[in-house]
Amino acid sequence: MRFAVVALLAACNSAAAITSDAPRADAYEPTDATLAVDGLAFMPASVTLAWPDTQKVNVVAHYTDDAIMTVTELATFSSDTPSVATVVSGTVLTRGPGTATITATYMGQTATMPVSVTVPTLAVASPDGVDFFLASAQGTPAPLRSIRGAATTLQHACGLAVLGGELFVADSAANTVDVWLLTATGNVAPERQIATSFTPVSIAASGTSIYVGASDGVRVFDATASGAATPTQTIAGATTTIASGAGISIYQGELYVVSGAGSVAVFPLAADGDVAPSRTIGGVNTGLASPAGIAVAVSLVFVTNELAEGAVQVFFPSNNGDVLPQETIAGDQTLLASPTSAAVADTMVFVGTPSTSSIEVFPTSTNGEFPPTETIGGVNVQAMAIF
Repeated sequence: MRFAVVALLAACNSAAAITSDAPRADAYEPTDATLAVDGLAFMPASVTLAWPDTQKVNVVAHYTDDAIMTVTELATFSSDTPSVATVVSGTVLTRGPGTATITATYMGQTATMPVSVTVPTLAVASPDGVDFFLASAQGTPAPLRSIRGAATTLQHACGLAVLGGELFVADSAANTVDVWLLTATGNVAPERQIATSFTPVSIAASGTSIYVGASDGVRVFDATASGAATPTQTIAGATTTIASGAGISIYQGELYVVSGAGSVAVFPLAADGDVAPSRTIGGVNTGLASPAGIAVAVSLVFVTNELAEGAVQVFFPSNNGDVLPQETIAGDQTLLASPTSAAVADTMVFVGTPSTSSIEVFPTSTNGEFPPTETIGGVNVQAMAIF
């Protein structure tokens, strides 16, 4: 007998179905050998997820005496598109974009549940172009699309940021910030260029502004700027403590700037001039021997340590001073070798290692020496952005 979830819930509350002195529905064990399962249903009836999220679901059986029982652990599961989603022990695991139908089987009855999965896009800058992949990619995948060729004018792309449907690319060889629509593909010229009087090495975006990192500080431009634009703010000077600057990241109204001297300086987004950081993460205990890239998200600060035998130090955004990392991703099993960039998608951190032309992907909770859950190979990664 097929039945809707609503009908199941009604049966749960029906005195005729389960009396006050009957066993609980989720512990029901029929004693009458003639009773049988005549219906099965998923709760919820459908699932929509964004990779890499997971969701617990239940399978409920309906018996011929109108009793019901949760049988998730007893059911078997299959997927018609395992490249999109699978179910293990009642948990939906996302694999890739698209739709899949999950089937549960128990005591000769079946139930189906549609699953829809979306996957963010990973943009990867290499010296002469930008490639776009699914964030769930593994192995050595072909890009979904690329911005590459002589018309792009890219000489050494080393920073990426996404804002308002546009992709901003810092070119350290041409001293420009090149701007394309996020949908751009092929050998196409930028929509516009911002010419800089300094060498841009990183870029971040927030609100209506782009923040461009250089070796001596950060310049801020209006996101609509073009040509030889004048910065709206400049964070530079001895007081800033920024020396040999590298990666930058923005989180909850603050700008995080990596200094190759071995620290992360934090400023309010409105900072301007030769100003002191509001706080600094640095010192022997931090392990920041040669920090390069940074990504701040999900209440964590991920800093790649380029010359520390392949390490990522993880801090809380509120940390200040010479503090121990909350987590450290390091060791031979991590496959990290001089990582230089990082990006975060929900519960996963992507770590770029140009020395091995690969991106290693870890759960954001990783602490210690563990192998990556995914590796994307064959990419000369200089910077990443996820959208």
